[in-house]
Amino acid sequence: MQAAVAPGRLFITTYFTNNAGINLSQLLVEHGTSPSYTTQLASLITNDVALINEQTGNSYVASAVISGSTVIPNSDIVATQNAVDNGVYIDDFATYVKGNPSVTLATTTVVATQSGTTFKTYTLAGIVQEINDAGIPNVVATNTGTFLRLTKTTSTPTVAFDLTLSVGTANNDVGFSTQTETIAATSSTSTGFPNLTLQQTVNQINAAGITGITASINANNTNLLQINSNRATLYIGNGTANSVIGITPGVTPAGSTTTTSNTSLDVNDIVDKINQAGISGVSASNSNNRLKLVSVNSQFVIGAGSSNGQVGLVAQTYNSATVQVGNVFNAIVGSDNNQVFREMTNDPNIFSIHIADDSIESNYNLGYQVYQTMDLSMYVNYSCAGIIDADEAEITVARYPSNLTQAHNLSVGDYVLIRGSTTIPSIDGIHRVHKIDSDNVTKFYIDQYITQEGSGGNIYPLRPVRFSTFNELDSVKNNQVNGVYKYNFWWF
Repeated sequence: MQAAVAPGRLFITTYFTNNAGINLSQLLVEHGTSPSYTTQLASLITNDVALINEQTGNSYVASAVISGSTVIPNSDIVATQNAVDNGVYIDDFATYVKGNPSVTLATTTVVATQSGTTFKTYTLAGIVQEINDAGIPNVVATNTGTFLRLTKTTSTPTVAFDLTLSVGTANNDVGFSTQTETIAATSSTSTGFPNLTLQQTVNQINAAGITGITASINANNTNLLQINSNRATLYIGNGTANSVIGITPGVTPAGSTTTTSNTSLDVNDIVDKINQAGISGVSASNSNNRLKLVSVNSQFVIGAGSSNGQVGLVAQTYNSATVQVGNVFNAIVGSDNNQVFREMTNDPNIFSIHIADDSIESNYNLGYQVYQTMDLSMYVNYSCAGIIDADEAEITVARYPSNLTQAHNLSVGDYVLIRGSTTIPSIDGIHRVHKIDSDNVTKFYIDQYITQEGSGGNIYPLRPVRFSTFNELDSVKNNQVNGVYKYNFWWF
């Protein structure tokens, strides 16, 4: 039976004046108006005629009823309505379609629901799952495909044990006795001495842990047992399986072979080889992963070695020369004709430090560096223990000639020389800048414990002054931190 054959709640409501529907007079009148849904009306009339025939035992023809040549008596219609109306959920169906005239019914449409309680029927797989989910110690249920199997195991195999099946309402359904049943465990012991495979023989020998002895399967013939020894002699005793695995009892002395091959040397190996040669006046060293040769002789000869090209040498003779060396400090002049670097002669705290290897963890090839202390008129206005960590000293900076605190030009990781401090203990010396006060550009911190605060003491930043070109120097001379020049190449 189809409900939504015409639009409009009125049509549906009229059709289901009786909960069973089967309102032929309404359908025939509507069909006579030739609406756009005439086909659906004819289908519904045909279904209703079939119901009437089923109930009354007649053989009315739907097409004759539609054309009007056959008129079904009202008594047959009422009898069919009464019979259908007695069916389960008929009233629920009528109520639903009258309340939802625009909904197309589907097999998933819920018209009415009914709840109740009954026993659940389990499949064999479900029974197995339920038993295993119960977590009965040492008991496992399995599905053999045709019947339920219960298996009980024990961790004490020398102690007899059994499995008891109690009375349950479904015992007979799963093939158990309807009475309490106790099944004793059965066991059998079989001891045999199977032949070992070649791999098992290898494993047994190696598991014995014989010093200097290992076993393996021969790489060229996988049917052969290979026994390896790094001892001077190999002793094989009178084993019962010697003949089976093909070994003969006795003592076998070790042989020896000598193999010479060329190997690649790294820089350190080359340095060692040269120094071990004991060449008078010549020494070798590793300089930043490069071979460095030093000769104090008047003449240094490099021969035509087969590996000269690999280590960067050229066969030639070097003659030493005697020259006069002097240190001359010349001023460097910028593009505006002002000096940007000059020698300082008066302050003993202005000096240079030469670092032979300035490499860091992230870059191992930086080579040497020169650090210069620089006087930017900064001094310690006040120094005290840090407010967060007592092991760090907080330093407030002032700059001459002012006696007011002013911004410094330091960053974390910079180094400073402090001279003339009055703290206890003294913080004089070279320190790494440990921290910068992000809220106060006059303060920085060093990793130094002090017990008594102090003031005074000049501050000299250490700046790297190794430049590859004048342009590189010129590019950094005006760099500033907190509005203060990093370098004192400029003199105002």
